[in-house]
Amino acid sequence: MENEALFSREIATGYRPEIVSRMVLLVLGAGAAGNNVAQTCAMTGVGEIRLVDMDVIEPTNAPRSPCFRLADAGQPKAKVLAECVAEMTYASEPVVRYANARAETLGLGIFEGVDAILLAFDSIEARAWATDQARLLRIPLVEIGFDGPLIHVSTWLNRSAESACFRCLFPQAPQGRASCTLFATRAIESGYLPAIQTAAAVAANIAVERIIQLLHGDSQHDAEYFELDVRTGRSSRTIVSRLSRCPGTHVNLPEPDDVVELTATVNNVFDIMKSVRAPCVLLPEPFVITAPCIRCGTELTLMRPFREAILPACDRCPNQPGIGILRITSSIERGNDVLAGVSLATLGFRSRDLVVVRDDRSDETATLRVDGAIDDLFVRVPSRGSSPPRG
Repeated sequence: MENEALFSREIATGYRPEIVSRMVLLVLGAGAAGNNVAQTCAMTGVGEIRLVDMDVIEPTNAPRSPCFRLADAGQPKAKVLAECVAEMTYASEPVVRYANARAETLGLGIFEGVDAILLAFDSIEARAWATDQARLLRIPLVEIGFDGPLIHVSTWLNRSAESACFRCLFPQAPQGRASCTLFATRAIESGYLPAIQTAAAVAANIAVERIIQLLHGDSQHDAEYFELDVRTGRSSRTIVSRLSRCPGTHVNLPEPDDVVELTATVNNVFDIMKSVRAPCVLLPEPFVITAPCIRCGTELTLMRPFREAILPACDRCPNQPGIGILRITSSIERGNDVLAGVSLATLGFRSRDLVVVRDDRSDETATLRVDGAIDDLFVRVPSRGSSPPRG
């Protein structure tokens, strides 16, 4: 009854607080868009908000980000935003979590239990990665972008592997990894304009309304790319069709109920093969076994995920140049493989991550869940609950 009285105006417009209060929203990016989205979701009563961002606050972030102050410069964006959200939430049983890290280094565990994703990374490479994971896991995703006063909001329900996706619209988007701060600096140099606060606020609120409505069963905005100039009021709406040669991930993993939970005793690929008799385990990303010395070419043991694979140098190069070969693998197919006994963490798997195993003879796959807890990946911020925000 108390919740109904608090959200009486929202109920009058068709919101169902019980749906909003159960929502788990993952916000990728804690800049201007992420700030405005998280603030609106907190005030709307979203039950759980997870925030992921690797960057720190700069003074220029403050005028475009309601939760940042000049005194916060140098602090992690995700941490400061999470603490602000925890203070202003009107959820009846709020949960606010944050991770100050690259999203892709946390594994697929960050998506566990998520009802919707709000994508607000600056980097087009990071957007491509995130949209691929959303498709893989069948999670609805709403993406925000800016060019000064021009905003866009794209919506992808991801119900089917065959439906259109973000990369059908932007097939040139590489699946890479880049700092949002570095991306923004380069973008400004090339003539791209970052968000102004009016644009960030408008785009964020349109995006939140899209998310709330899709969780209320409204699918009219699926595969939609909406643009609006906040200065002129001109807008356009494009429905995206599936690109036949889309470079994105047009594959779905099994529903959560079909995922097998691994026990805490499974620490490496050999244990997985032994426990589920899987002849092949797919790695979360390419893994570099050996790499050539950058000075003489001698083959050196590296044993690092590709994103960490900075080419090594010998302690002492031989007089004669060696011939080194970059040895990379994306799967482990035998229990006696040199990588089979390496820990799952070293191979790039994290708590609650998903491991795909495949039987090459039948081409059948199964999905396993790494042991652990969601709070191994996030920091949970104590929340004051649904009392009014401080003045």
